[in-house]
Amino acid sequence: TEGTGATIGASDYYADASGPYGYVSENHAENKQLFSEAIDVANAGWNSTATANFDTDVSTVDSPINGVPFYKVNALTVAATQRRPFGENISKTAVAEDWTASFTVKAGTMPFAMIGIYNGGASAYCRVWFDTSDWSVVAASEAAVGMTFVGTTSVLMADGTARISITATSDATTNLRAVFAGTDSSGSTNSTPASAGDVMIYGIGVQLELGSSPSSYIKTEGSTATRTADVLTYSDTNNIEDAAGTIIAEASTFWAAGEDVRIVARDDGGRVFMGEPTRARVRDGSTTVFSDYGTSLQNNPTQVAGAWGDAMTAYFAGVAGTPAAYNGSFGVGAIGIGCRNNGISQTNGTVRNVAIYSTEGATL
Repeated sequence: TEGTGATIGASDYYADASGPYGYVSENHAENKQLFSEAIDVANAGWNSTATANFDTDVSTVDSPINGVPFYKVNALTVAATQRRPFGENISKTAVAEDWTASFTVKAGTMPFAMIGIYNGGASAYCRVWFDTSDWSVVAASEAAVGMTFVGTTSVLMADGTARISITATSDATTNLRAVFAGTDSSGSTNSTPASAGDVMIYGIGVQLELGSSPSSYIKTEGSTATRTADVLTYSDTNNIEDAAGTIIAEASTFWAAGEDVRIVARDDGGRVFMGEPTRARVRDGSTTVFSDYGTSLQNNPTQVAGAWGDAMTAYFAGVAGTPAAYNGSFGVGAIGIGCRNNGISQTNGTVRNVAIYSTEGATL
């Protein structure tokens, strides 16, 4: 269940608990962007410095977010100028932090799209440009003061829409804002329409959140909104044996850099976990072993596994790492799926096809 005791939800843009990527397990998160589905530069959550050149309104094109129509950015003139809806400043603590802005988008008439995070205190941007034909990343830039680029993601969906994000480290400023636009070229902030009335770009589901990777979408309607951390555990019914065993699961992450997360875990011992998206780790409480490195499982479900008995070994995509001595105890208590059994260290990704065996190296 969710941490609230409610049934596990399905508000992720990859899959729900029965979907192809599996169960989504994420930390608590808060979307600071007001009016995430109503990108209207006339309302309190959005703004613009060039309303003589463009406006925004709801389209007739359904988005992948529960069929809610996209908003569209309309050209009012043919001038080569900036047409950038941006969120109102959100307040943050006065410390340097990683923040992530994410958007669900669809191509309009512009060949490129730009998304960014603006640091109001330093008057500085971090920005990323995408090719709207396939939503591949083509360029990124950061300001010299106040912002440092961390990373970006792009997940192309079957209908040609995409979920794209940018992560940046801001300085101790207390205000940030999210921004997006259709543009003429990579690195440009201008759009030059063929005619007034052209739709530059479609957007919806905007999220601005604290953290180093995008999490699943949280809807807002005029105020910030939060999602409770996902907690899924199985009671201890002797389904993990200290003498020998194997845990196998398929996992993917939403993050691309290092995070200390659990895939299947009991307490400090008895866990298969990740510290980076390119290899697995297994721990018995006193020793941690590592698999060899492989292809990143970011947005890419991959088998991870741990086996214990005569030795302890970690596996990634079916390939074993170097084994180490096993201390004879593979943890105690309930079994957490996508988290530790005390409800922390969520995968921030997906988990599926979990299997626990009472023999060392079973099926590997």
